[in-house]
Amino acid sequence: MSAEGVDLAKTNHREWILVMSMGLFKHEKVLYFGNWESVAEDFGGCHRSNTQYNAFEFSFRGPTVQWIGSKASNHGVADVYIDGEFQQTVDNYSPELLTNVVKFEKTGLSDDRIHTLRVVVKKDRHPDATDCYQDVTSLQSITPVSYPAEIASAMTTEYAQIQNGTKPYLPPEAWAPVAYAANFPESGVELRPGVFLTLLNRNVDYLNHCFASPTFCDGLGWSSWLPASNHGRMLAGAANTLRWGERADMRRIVDTLIASIKNQMRDDGYYNYYPEDDSYTQTAGLNSERKNYDRVFWTRGLLAAAMVGNPDAHGLLRRMYDWFNASPYLPNMLLGGNATNGLPGGPLMVLSPAGKDSDLVVTERYYDQDYWMHELANREPLCLSHYPDERPHCYDLLGIEAFADEYRATGAQKYIDAVEGAWDIYRENYKHVGGATAICEADGPYPPKSYYITTGHTGELCGSVFWVNVNSRLLQLYPTEEKYAAEIEEALYNVVMAAQDSRGYIRYHARLHGNKQETGCQNTCCEVSGSGLIARLPEYVYSIAPDGLYVNLFAPSVIKWEQGGSAVKLTTTTDFPFSTGVSMEVSTATARRMNLRVRVPSWATGPMVIKVNDADFASGTPGSYVSLDRVWSEGDTIRFTLPIGFTTVKYTGLDQVEGNHDRYALLYGPVLMALQGDPGGPLGVARVAVAPDSLPDLLVPMEGSPLEFEVAGHPGYKYVPYWTIGAEPFTCFPIVEP
Repeated sequence: MSAEGVDLAKTNHREWILVMSMGLFKHEKVLYFGNWESVAEDFGGCHRSNTQYNAFEFSFRGPTVQWIGSKASNHGVADVYIDGEFQQTVDNYSPELLTNVVKFEKTGLSDDRIHTLRVVVKKDRHPDATDCYQDVTSLQSITPVSYPAEIASAMTTEYAQIQNGTKPYLPPEAWAPVAYAANFPESGVELRPGVFLTLLNRNVDYLNHCFASPTFCDGLGWSSWLPASNHGRMLAGAANTLRWGERADMRRIVDTLIASIKNQMRDDGYYNYYPEDDSYTQTAGLNSERKNYDRVFWTRGLLAAAMVGNPDAHGLLRRMYDWFNASPYLPNMLLGGNATNGLPGGPLMVLSPAGKDSDLVVTERYYDQDYWMHELANREPLCLSHYPDERPHCYDLLGIEAFADEYRATGAQKYIDAVEGAWDIYRENYKHVGGATAICEADGPYPPKSYYITTGHTGELCGSVFWVNVNSRLLQLYPTEEKYAAEIEEALYNVVMAAQDSRGYIRYHARLHGNKQETGCQNTCCEVSGSGLIARLPEYVYSIAPDGLYVNLFAPSVIKWEQGGSAVKLTTTTDFPFSTGVSMEVSTATARRMNLRVRVPSWATGPMVIKVNDADFASGTPGSYVSLDRVWSEGDTIRFTLPIGFTTVKYTGLDQVEGNHDRYALLYGPVLMALQGDPGGPLGVARVAVAPDSLPDLLVPMEGSPLEFEVAGHPGYKYVPYWTIGAEPFTCFPIVEP
C-alpha cells in the first residue's frame, strides 16, 4: 500500500507500520528499550534515559550512520554496537551544554544487508558528571529502515508465493543428506540414584496419575481443546521411558493409547480428533492451533511409541501424513495460532523409518520462511523479537529445530547457516542467566537483552525444552563443540528440574524473583513438551561415535553399546553436583582400541586432569573434550575431579532497581543459586553488602545440607540451588554491592 509517497506494510497482527525512505530518522521512529522519557523542550526535543542497560536501536541500509544528540554535565558513557559487534565506548560528558553533536559515526559498511546501530546506557561516568544520561535527538543515514515493517513486508511477499504455489524449493533428487557425527543412544542407558533418576521417577508417577483420569489430567484442563497433544504427551512420556527399560505400566499406556488412535482414525487417514472445519480451516483463534501444535506433538508421541516397538505407530503416522500432505489446507498452514509449531512435523517424519520425501517437500513449500532464515543467518536479534507471523516468542525455536533437521535431510547450506545464526542470537539476547527463556508469549514485547524477571510470563518451560532440542541436534552434528552440551546441562539443572515438584507435576514458568509458580496437571504445553523431555534424560549423558564414546554430562549411570561388533559397558559413579569426584569403569570382553572423550565443562575453573588406572593420562582445558584414545581392557578406570567454583554474573536486563543498584546472579558451576531471606533492600530486593567478586567468600556451608550456604554477616540469608526452591520467597538476582 502506498499513499503520498509513504510506504506501508501490514503485519500479521493487522497493524500498519511506516516504512521510512530517505533522510533524517527522528527519535519517534527509533526502537527504545527500557524507560526512556520524551523531553520536548530541552536540547531541541529528544529521548533520554539514565537507567543502566536501557538501549535504543536504529536500522538502516547503506555505508554510513550517525548518532546525533547532546553532551552535558549530567551525561555519562554509552556502549555502541553495529550489527551486534562492539564498536566503542562513548563519553558524552561535557562541562558545558553542547547540542546537535555527532556522538558516533560509522562509515564503510556493506550495502548487502540491513544494519543495526545499538546504543546501551551505562551508569559509568566522568568523575565530574552529575548523572549518567544518554539522549537521542536524531539519527542520520542514507536509507533508514523500519525493521518491523521491513521484515513484515518480506514475510507478506513470501507468503504470497506460498499461497499461490510459486515458492521455489529444493527437489528430492538434489538432496545430499548429512549424517550425525555421533548419536545419542536410543536405548542401553541406565540412570543410577541421583538427581536425574529422581526426575525420571517423578515423571513416571505423574504419567500414572494422569492415566488414571479419563481426561489424562486433573479436571478438563486443555484436554478437549488440544486432544491430539494430550495423547502425544502421554505417549512421549511413557514411550521414551520404555527406551531405558521395560515397565508394564508405561507399556500399558502406550498400547492403550495407540489402540484408541487406531480405532478413531478415519479411513482416509485423518486422525479425527475434531472436525476439519474447526481446526484445519481456521486461520485465527484458539482452534487454529490444532492444525500445527496438536499435530506435531501427536507426531512426537507416536514416533516415540514406534521406537519402543509398538507395531501400529508408524502405520498410523504414515496414514495421517499421507492425508495431510494431500490436504487442501497447506497454503494456509502458516496462518493461525502458534504457526511455528507446524515446522518440525515434516522433518521429524522424513528422518523416521515411516518417512517419505513428500513429508519434507510439504515443509519446503508451505512452511520454510527464507526471509526469516536470511535474517537469522545475519544474526539480527530483532528477527526474533519482531518475528512478524503471529506472536514472537520462544516457540520460534521450533523453526530452528526444524531447520536443523532439514539440513540433515537435504544438506542445504541455508538451513545450517540459519540454525547457527539463531543459536548466537538466542543465546546472547533471549536467554536468562541460568538458562530460562527470556522471550515469552504474553506480557511482551521482549526486545533483545531485555531479560525481564518481574513479568509473570518469563521462563516458559517450553522454550528450554526447544532449546535442548536445538542443542541436541547441534551436539550430534558437532560432538566436539562443548558449548552445545553446556547449554543442555544448564537447561536441565536450572529449568527442567526446577519445573517439577515432588509429585511430578510441572510448572509453566521458571520465575527468577519472588515466588515460583504453582505446578499443574492440566495438559498445558509445558507439560506436553516437558514430560517427553524428562523421559529422554538418559540420552543426553553420552553420545556414541564410530570410534568410541563421548561423555557429555556427569550423572551416575551405566551405558551399554556395541563397538566394532562387540559389547562394551561404561559405569559412571558420581554424586555431582553435590560433590565433584567422577569415576568410570570400562567393561569389555575383548581388549579394544576406543576413543573415550570426556567433556571438560566451560564453567571449569581451570584444567582438568584425568587419570587412567590411577596414573595421570591427559589434561583438558575448559570448554573442550579430552580424548582418551587407547586400548581399553576389562576393569580399566577413569577418574577426575571437576574443577568447580562460584561465579557471579551481573544482571544487564531492563528490570533495573531504581538508583542503578547492581544485581548479580550466583552460579556454582552450571547450577543457578537462589537467595532466601528477608527482601529488605532497596525497593524490596534483597541486598548482600559485599563486592561481587567477594560474594563467594561470605558463603558458609550448612552442615548436612549439600549446596546450601549461609551468608556471613547477613543473618537469615542463605543460598540454595534454584531447582530446590518450593513455596519460599527468593531471588536469583539480589543487589550485590558494598
